[in-house]
Amino acid sequence: MELAFTDDQLAFRDAVRDLLAKECPPAVVRDAWTNADGRSGAAWAALGAMGVLGALVAEADGGLGLTELDVVLLAEEAGYAALPEPFVEHVLVGAPLTGPMLPGVADGAVTVTAGDPLAPYGATADLAVFLAPEPQIVAAGEYEQVESVDGSRRLSRLVAVRQGRPLERAELSQAFWRGTLGYSYEYDLHLWMKRAWALARTWGDASWHRDRVARAILDAPTEKD
Repeated sequence: MELAFTDDQLAFRDAVRDLLAKECPPAVVRDAWTNADGRSGAAWAALGAMGVLGALVAEADGGLGLTELDVVLLAEEAGYAALPEPFVEHVLVGAPLTGPMLPGVADGAVTVTAGDPLAPYGATADLAVFLAPEPQIVAAGEYEQVESVDGSRRLSRLVAVRQGRPLERAELSQAFWRGTLGYSYEYDLHLWMKRAWALARTWGDASWHRDRVARAILDAPTEKD
């Protein structure tokens, strides 16, 4: 059984790493804490041009037609750069669901976020996929901002829906499957630490995911046993 990443996967990872080093240095992340929308601007557009944002969208719909395994290394690089964008929400949840029906999702011209129930960048994204409390796709709605420990990750709570529809059962199944210096504003480290805390609150921390792997694949005792 081959458990290593392929040369193509590693090459794609390296290309994304180089792109983010250029387009999303710490200065861009720091600026996102105080700019109008909390986002990176050029980095998102560049990722779209490279095909990263439509990695899981079928080729017939303008994407790359890759698998979740291909995206693992790309998501790591986005996290390493503290990319101030709804990367996981768009690439792993929103784009696969909406790409087949909406041109522009695969290249990032249309941004899709996702929430359960809070959605990062919900107020500025073009679409939002909500998994709870009511599973739905929202094209236009009213949002209220929710305070986040990560100043660039603008969390929003949906207050009212002006345009949207419920998630179909098949869509819902796909969506679900799918130190001290860190507290100081003088050091860039706090940008990464607070991103990690915010993501852990949304999608689970490392221990939670290791337990999932142990139960689902290894059939071994979990860390909490």
